[in-house]
Amino acid sequence: MNLDRARTTPQDTRSQADMPMADFLLLPQPSTDAYPGGGVILQYQDGLNHVLDHTYRPYDPVAMMQRWGPHLVSQLYSGVDIGPTGFFDVLANVQQYQVSWRPPLPSDTTLYRIFPFIASLNIRIWDPKVAQVPGRSTRFFGLDFVSLEGDPQHVGANVEVVVGRRSVPGGPEVEGQALVPIDDVDLMSPQTFGIFADVVYEFHSHNYHIISHSFPYNLLE
Repeated sequence: MNLDRARTTPQDTRSQADMPMADFLLLPQPSTDAYPGGGVILQYQDGLNHVLDHTYRPYDPVAMMQRWGPHLVSQLYSGVDIGPTGFFDVLANVQQYQVSWRPPLPSDTTLYRIFPFIASLNIRIWDPKVAQVPGRSTRFFGLDFVSLEGDPQHVGANVEVVVGRRSVPGGPEVEGQALVPIDDVDLMSPQTFGIFADVVYEFHSHNYHIISHSFPYNLLE
């Protein structure tokens, strides 16, 4: 047996004409209750007629959004039924929040609350300007760690925000799990965390549990 003989990969001997080619189809759709105003489906399929992808383009986008907007909004609110809702009313409500997750300046003392943590750091809670479910009490807070002068700090792995005890399992947070920062950009940038109101969080420093907090809905009112 010749072990020194070079191994070769078998070549595909089919000509280009024999290879399946992707195809692009335009499929007009009539106006129905599900698709008001009608439209066209852009469908991509291979040479074996397997559908690779498809996109629906409505002729009347406004009618389409009025029909399906409330359902889309419900999905954005994690499936919560918010009742009869005009899509454009909800959109206007969301647009009042110009920038989300921007921490307040240290001088904007009316926009946040401070809680003691360790000798060199405090916990700061503020409004992240995340749109709320209409008529619901669920609220989110922004959380970061600031120096005694109020300046946001990068805490790295030395500090952890851990999900505390939850009375109802199966929610968006897992008890005992450390929160992941929203904007951990680099080794020097301050980290921002997103938390829910009225549930317990544990605050750890160098793997030691320092304090636990539950922040009420009306904390910033």
